[in-house]
Amino acid sequence: MKPLASSTMSNITPSPLFDILVAGMFFTGAFSLALFALFDYIKAVLQDMKESDIEDYLKQRVEQLGGEVRKTRWIGRSKAPDRFVMMSCTYHPTRGTFTYAPWTVWVEVKAPGKKATFPSNAHERAQQREHERMRAFGLRVEVIDSKRDVDQLLGGKP
Repeated sequence: MKPLASSTMSNITPSPLFDILVAGMFFTGAFSLALFALFDYIKAVLQDMKESDIEDYLKQRVEQLGGEVRKTRWIGRSKAPDRFVMMSCTYHPTRGTFTYAPWTVWVEVKAPGKKATFPSNAHERAQQREHERMRAFGLRVEVIDSKRDVDQLLGGKP
């Protein structure tokens, strides 16, 4: 087979996606989050992962790092985040070290792939309003739907 002439090749303009892949760059921004959510959803479907599996993983990882997790429920009010995480230290995965720096976070755990569509119904819109009320008081509230989100929340894998 005869190779293509260089003039023929110079007329071909690669797509922006091709440029990104060739350069080895990672996707950033909202597209990246949607892409990771899609991958997590597909992986979860293939593995039959449930919301309770992610909650169990969160509890296991927090306890490995010396923290504590509480299941939460409001009395006389609905839409509380699922878990309250209390940590006494911060893990630095790049150095493999811990720093004493206590912190807390309220965590809403969703089924795999559901964070990308949150809030999708009246119940979830009410949950989101409750999260916004809490954030207005300076509290940290995170919505997670994968083991990757748990690892990102806790600073990576030890």
